Amino acid sequence: MPNKVKYEHGIKDWDSRDTIRESVVYDFSMIDDSEILHKKVPPKPDGYDEYGEEKASWYKEKGLDVYLKVLFPEESEFWISEKPDNMVPENFMVWSTRHLHEIEYYEPRKKNNLYDKTFFRNLNIKYEWDWKESGLYGGLAGFFANDSIVLDLGSGMGNFVAEALEKYKALNIKVIGVDYRYHQERPANSNMILVGGDFKNLSFPDNAFNRLLSFNSFPYWLPSTGALMLKCFKEITRISRDSALWRGTLPFDSYTHLHNSISEQAVFDGFCANGWEVVDVMHRKFAAKLHK
Repeated sequence: MPNKVKYEHGIKDWDSRDTIRESVVYDFSMIDDSEILHKKVPPKPDGYDEYGEEKASWYKEKGLDVYLKVLFPEESEFWISEKPDNMVPENFMVWSTRHLHEIEYYEPRKKNNLYDKTFFRNLNIKYEWDWKESGLYGGLAGFFANDSIVLDLGSGMGNFVAEALEKYKALNIKVIGVDYRYHQERPANSNMILVGGDFKNLSFPDNAFNRLLSFNSFPYWLPSTGALMLKCFKEITRISRDSALWRGTLPFDSYTHLHNSISEQAVFDGFCANGWEVVDVMHRKFAAKLHK
């Protein structure tokens, strides 16, 4: 894919294929991210942990294979779509493994045409087999659908961007990366569009993307205050289209990143207050869909 290319989206919505929308054209290659930041190298955005991902150089190594393995758990052989007959309290050995298949489903709700600031958890969905759709919002095939425009939030060295462009080129999928590091170090690959930026102030137009990925970036890394976290959610929502799909990792694993006043509930409030319904898979990864 050349550097200067115009992306067209809005013709069809993948899960409402009969809906014809007006075509909107964006030229992402014309974005001058250095000009937005007054041609200064910006400081590292609030929320990145020096001890964790960066010192391990993990951001330099993550690529397509690990994205697909981690962010699409329903494609794994360990995902159970139908409850096993022996998954009952009387069978202790099997029953004790049910926590390995826990999911939590949070929904946004509106009051007076505005989304409520508090999430609503649907208690009818507690385990993988309670999710009746095929895959989470269409699964892997639904995410990488024809003509999707994908933004990798925190794309590191751009490995995923390059590999996804190659793997899905027959589907005419566009993949763009954004990372604050590109103001300092930009991978030398002329076939990628990589934009320097902070998730609180992204240089993309409204409604630019219908697919988002955030592997070990926001909200895995959280800024220091809830107000800044909500600013990230709002900005990511601004650049996302109605019915956009978002896959990412959560900050609730054994190495907790909730090192400040931000609670687990506040993170899900942030999703739902901006119109995202979200499925939490074992407190480690999520799948979300936007309702604007």
